Amino acid sequence: MKAVHFNFNGSRCTWYGFWFGFGLMVSVFLLFSALVAWQLDKVGSENWPAVSAIAWALAVSHLCNAVVSWAYFFTGAGILASAVAILLDVGAWRKGKATTAYGASKPTASL
Repeated sequence: MKAVHFNFNGSRCTWYGFWFGFGLMVSVFLLFSALVAWQLDKVGSENWPAVSAIAWALAVSHLCNAVVSWAYFFTGAGILASAVAILLDVGAWRKGKATTAYGASKPTASL
């Protein structure tokens, strides 16, 4: 892969550089995703409605990642991606459920 050179948009590239760069880019985004999930876990029930769309978007994106992993990679990648997707879905669902319980038991102010 390092020996095959080609021109791409005016730059001289190799297949190795193309795939290595793509792998680094995906790794950075997955690290960012893990940090976002970690911070979302710290959000309290009272603030969850403000960030729930971010949590569900993250969960759906990892579900898509699991589908791609099963289709194009090996079994280990598919299992890991599926586990991450399931855990994010369950976490977002449980936070939403806790928010509903918080909202239902929250005392209402009377005038």
